[in-house]
Amino acid sequence: MDHKLRLAIVSEDEVIVRGLVSVVADLAETVEVQEAPGPGPADAPVDVVLYDVMKLHHGAGEDLVRWVKETDAAVVAAARELRPDLADQALAMGVDGVIALSASTEEIRQVIQVAAFGDLMGDGTSASVDYTLNPDRDDDRAVLSARETDVLALVATGISNEEIARRLFLSINTVKTYVRTAYRKIGVSSRSQAVGWALQNGFHP
Repeated sequence: MDHKLRLAIVSEDEVIVRGLVSVVADLAETVEVQEAPGPGPADAPVDVVLYDVMKLHHGAGEDLVRWVKETDAAVVAAARELRPDLADQALAMGVDGVIALSASTEEIRQVIQVAAFGDLMGDGTSASVDYTLNPDRDDDRAVLSARETDVLALVATGISNEEIARRLFLSINTVKTYVRTAYRKIGVSSRSQAVGWALQNGFHP
């Protein structure tokens, strides 16, 4: 990424906004905060959105739909522990991951940084409200699709999601989706783990 990571904090709660701003204050050299409490995406491009799920309690979530469908940003739901139903609703609406507002400062910083590179994955549940959404489980993994294989092979070369999108003539959001589903199937939760898996399984750069 050749610019500062652009982070939008979307919440109607000023205390939550101020708290999240303070969490990333030490990352000022690499993260630029764009507070976006309005009705939806602004003109300025954004890399990662932290979306307070309580907004779904107060409305239908039209702004969340726009963030998910109309931008290339990775959208992370900021979950409230007493309202897991809202986190589930956000997942159903297509967010890229969930982070509990009660998570540690380091966990919140990490989810922001990995989200920007498409390293979040989702398993369709917010039961653990784990920022990677990667619960411990030993069930059988589905076979990688042809497109997931293409994307994983390019991940193994070390290039960015943006470059993968250009090479495969896909949108960045589509690439992020293939990255997430491939990670889930092979049982990894980071780019470095995916590269290691790919190299061990014959995906040579």
